[in-house]
Amino acid sequence: MLVHQHRHVGVSHRSCSQAASIPLHTAPRNFHGVARPQVAANAPCLGKNSSSLRAAAQESEAAAAPQSACPFAGTALNPSAAATSAPPTDLSGPGWKVLPNGNVDNLPLAQGNFSWLPIIGEYGELESRGGGAFMLERFKKFGPVFTFKLGSYEMTTVVDYEAVRSLLQLGDSKVMTGWNPPALYAMLGEGTKRNLEDPAARAISRKLMAPGFSKEALRGYLRKIEAICVKQLEAWAAAGKAVDLRAEGKALSFEFSTQLLVDFDVPDEEKAAIKTKLDLLFQGMFAPPIQLPGTRFSKGLAAKAELQQDIMRIIKAGQARRQQQQQDGEQSSVFQYILEARRQTLSTDGTLSEQQMADAGIGLIIAGNDTSGLGISALLAILPLFPGVMEKLRKEQQEVIAKYGPDLSINVLDAMPYADAVVREVLRVAPPSAQVTRQTLVDMEVLGKFVPKGSRLLLSTLMGQVLTDPKLNPSLGSEQLQTLDRTWYTIDTKTLKQDFKPERWLVQQQQQQQDGSSSSSSSSSNRPSQLLTFSVGPHVCLGLTLFMHEAKVLLALLARGYSLDALNGEDVLLSATVVTQLKSNTQVRFGKVQQEAPVAAR
Repeated sequence: MLVHQHRHVGVSHRSCSQAASIPLHTAPRNFHGVARPQVAANAPCLGKNSSSLRAAAQESEAAAAPQSACPFAGTALNPSAAATSAPPTDLSGPGWKVLPNGNVDNLPLAQGNFSWLPIIGEYGELESRGGGAFMLERFKKFGPVFTFKLGSYEMTTVVDYEAVRSLLQLGDSKVMTGWNPPALYAMLGEGTKRNLEDPAARAISRKLMAPGFSKEALRGYLRKIEAICVKQLEAWAAAGKAVDLRAEGKALSFEFSTQLLVDFDVPDEEKAAIKTKLDLLFQGMFAPPIQLPGTRFSKGLAAKAELQQDIMRIIKAGQARRQQQQQDGEQSSVFQYILEARRQTLSTDGTLSEQQMADAGIGLIIAGNDTSGLGISALLAILPLFPGVMEKLRKEQQEVIAKYGPDLSINVLDAMPYADAVVREVLRVAPPSAQVTRQTLVDMEVLGKFVPKGSRLLLSTLMGQVLTDPKLNPSLGSEQLQTLDRTWYTIDTKTLKQDFKPERWLVQQQQQQQDGSSSSSSSSSNRPSQLLTFSVGPHVCLGLTLFMHEAKVLLALLARGYSLDALNGEDVLLSATVVTQLKSNTQVRFGKVQQEAPVAAR
């Protein structure tokens, strides 16, 4: 649930390897689905113009095992183990190939701006300009492969959709390994590093987590998800005043995380302080590792030490209740499923030390806060701008109630294709996870550039899915360049209204039903190739379905009984620095509405 977020421009998104280790693939995100801009004349071309490389090995894409760019999936290889095997000689994919004999063709290296700052690198510009504008400027200047300095590390950045998707699908291979900046491991510990750099540990971690995201588990969480959403919507509507989505989105995601992922009873009087500490730790993961008083890194380390004490105290307070749940065979959270899986799979009593449980709890909460918080906040900020979308959601709920009754269930959520499309479109324009970082184990050619063994790669899933996806943007144009330059740092209402189209995720027949027409503006030509926010293939993020359930339950309840109005005039802004988040003045007002009778009852 994503990378994201928030993130060093090149860090992997959160994960729950172990029971809460967190890789990090994420970073600046922002919105745009307009046509790809023209790049420098000497830069490698995208799309059809790069077919000479892409066509070389289309077959390898389908066979490769992908890595996840999201909160609940492990992501890395053990460099030493991979390096001991013979390097591949014929592996390739769309836009890239291995060079077993080195750079015999004298391919040029990727280019970038020079930075004099050895520790900070280009962090300053990244944060001041925003990650989207930062990436876009270099894309226009250097093409779809360029370099920049992330602190002391040179990052070779790839923004071409097809190349990014294919490289993600390599999974545990002899071509790439996972890589994360030191700040991540400083905040999340050696257990996280082990689960990210040891393929065997990552596989065990994923196996242990999987039962907590199964359909059976999700069915068990549903009543709790509904109760959380009802309580929050009722509170917002009863307040009768402006709701700051930046703060309230985090509050809602905190409830999802603490109740669904770890089932911790956090006293109300402690919630604000714990949320503040979690935010400091999270910011520390994406800061230069400078341990001086007042730096984000130092504040993150201090918050981590306090959080460990807080979580251990909460664990002890809830021990008796959790033991009763286990005796009754009830698993009320992902964490409880992990403990049970440890007992069954590892032939142990599944016991974790207090320190391990505290670290696991912190990791799981951060993972859920990231995905749910950013995704839900963006969803609620964007919806008021589109009365037509809200009407379609209300109509869909009328049809669902007429067919299934008022109760929410897994079958009901599956019968909400338009709500599903709305959530996916929000994830496309404001993805919690925006990039994945890797390190090459072999010499490679990527879109005409030589990438030496040992290079650190940043695969921009954001740029790929909103800018360079050939199905969305088959051509480039100078007019779109001006639009991008104006709007890449923030998502404004005008830009959203031009490109926010949930229908693009529906098959043509479904959209015809929604529109009541025989024609569709959302043909296969402008349906995204594939959403990269939660990665692709068999290693897709385990938390994807949980987040989709949370968001669709919220949408169903909202459409059935509440109004939602924007209070920011014509602008809803999403800022993209190292963290993509709503600006503090993004406010809405909730109200109660009379629930209409189901269609069948009229």
